[in-house]
Amino acid sequence: RLVDASKIAFNPLVLVTGETPAERAKQIVDIIRTLYHIGPLQASILEDAILDAYALYGFDLYTPYTGKSTTFPQPSDIVKILAKYCSRDHASVQSLLNYVKGLLFYGENPIDINLLLRENVILDLHRLPTPTHQLFYVETVTRLMMESFRRGGEASKPKRVVIIDEAHIFLPRSSQRESPLSRIFIELRKYGVMGILITQSPLDIDERILVNTSLKISLTLNEPKTLNYVARILAGFEIGDRVEAIKAILASLPRGYAIVKPSVLPSPLLIRLKTPISADKA
Repeated sequence: RLVDASKIAFNPLVLVTGETPAERAKQIVDIIRTLYHIGPLQASILEDAILDAYALYGFDLYTPYTGKSTTFPQPSDIVKILAKYCSRDHASVQSLLNYVKGLLFYGENPIDINLLLRENVILDLHRLPTPTHQLFYVETVTRLMMESFRRGGEASKPKRVVIIDEAHIFLPRSSQRESPLSRIFIELRKYGVMGILITQSPLDIDERILVNTSLKISLTLNEPKTLNYVARILAGFEIGDRVEAIKAILASLPRGYAIVKPSVLPSPLLIRLKTPISADKA
């Protein structure tokens, strides 16, 4: 089933069970910082504005949410609060307003997390207006999924598969901090959720995610920096000309072949991919 994400409303300020407003405020600031180069002062101002928004709705900032039905603040509340801050530090707040306005989005229907858990669904994000919307949409959906999986308890066998295309957009590399979405994606494995990440820009994806994957697959590569990076990851360890040998193979892989590196094996494997069955023959 194909779902147009632009028609589905989402609110990144919704809490999941056991989460405090203070924790969620910090997560939102961390995500904004992966998208934009905001300094410590702006980060502090934004966090204060988010906390003020929760306080306006009667939330105790350090009390975990119990799951009880309630009304949550909206990104528009943060915009209004930041607008009031403008008199204090106009320059810093004005740029923050532009970033936070990227969270303002009104779809026709709220996210139905049960639909995502019940059916095979493709979330089409390309009509969302900005990368900010796309990142927060995916992060919001995975948080709600995580809450549902936690209620079901840990699982030893895979129960569901989550595939993220253009994964570097949603799990970007950052030398400063691990993104909240990276932490969620790593934790999902405990609950029987298999994650498949697809990217044509492996240099731009969170390295912590790559380290924690149990199977890495690469098709042919030619760009020198990407080739060197992926070869080192697939090599597992450097000895002699191991990395150079993998680079040479990656650069000359014919169509239909790939190099795979399972975490349980010390060395990568060269494999031939099975020809996919077309929809009309399936």
